[in-house]
Amino acid sequence: MNPPVTSSEALLIEALDEMSKVLHRVETLIPALNTGQRGMMEASAKLAAQLSTVEARMVAFAEAAKIHAVKHIAERTDEAARQAINLQLRAMQEAARVLFLKELGPALQSLVQPLQRVQEVARQSARPWDAWLTHAATAGVASLWTWLVAAGVWRP
Repeated sequence: MNPPVTSSEALLIEALDEMSKVLHRVETLIPALNTGQRGMMEASAKLAAQLSTVEARMVAFAEAAKIHAVKHIAERTDEAARQAINLQLRAMQEAARVLFLKELGPALQSLVQPLQRVQEVARQSARPWDAWLTHAATAGVASLWTWLVAAGVWRP
């Protein structure tokens, strides 16, 4: 080969030499880039698989949270319903007691007064068995009225 004649030819030869070195470096870099690309593809596939696993776990977690929330709401609703029923029951019992005292109290008093008079007369009599008879009659009448009142109050 002939030596370079001009400086521009020398620069051109030097540029070609540098270009050859750059191409050689690029050629050695291509396998490393291909390996990196394969690694990136594998990592992407692994991430996709992990993402589906994470999605499945998130769906399961969301379902468990929904079930827990529904159970909690149901428990609180049952508790509130029980409290409301107890309040209603107490109010009904109080109303029945007031009604009993207001309505049946005077009627029972009017029944007791004649029995008390009978008891007084029996005490004044000389025969001792008359007092026992009066007591028995009073107990029978009281028992009958108690039974009638109880049957009337508890009858649906």
